[in-house]
Amino acid sequence: MALLGHVLKRLVLAIIAYLVAMVVALIALALIYAAATSLAASPDHFTFMAVSPYIALAAPSLGLFALVLTIVLTCLQAAVTGLLSEIFALRNIWIHALFGAIVAASAYVLIAPVADAFLVVVATEIAFFAAAGAVGGLFYWLIAGHAAGFRR
Repeated sequence: MALLGHVLKRLVLAIIAYLVAMVVALIALALIYAAATSLAASPDHFTFMAVSPYIALAAPSLGLFALVLTIVLTCLQAAVTGLLSEIFALRNIWIHALFGAIVAASAYVLIAPVADAFLVVVATEIAFFAAAGAVGGLFYWLIAGHAAGFRR
């Protein structure tokens, strides 16, 4: 019975950590785009992505939509990486950062436009999403990952 209680506690903690990691990754992504707008050859949509948090604050339903879309695009990948870290008791901070980067980059690949003309921009944006996902993975580790493992 104690083992079941421990597993349920770990699952609830993982869900809370996932939600916090999503919010932090979205904030990190906006900050990355804001920094990228200062580059000379940055595309115009970088500016929109940088001001998107202000739009989300002005219209909370848009912010909620962005969060729900992020959860829909990442829940399966995050569940797999979360289960891997819990089953194998992976507690290293860099593994959670790597998992976060993989989850975020795969989410971008799911919604990215497929065109050869935008190959450099797509590669840059995958790197942006991976960096934001790594930040989210670090926050996941802070909340749930540092004590990963179903067994005690």
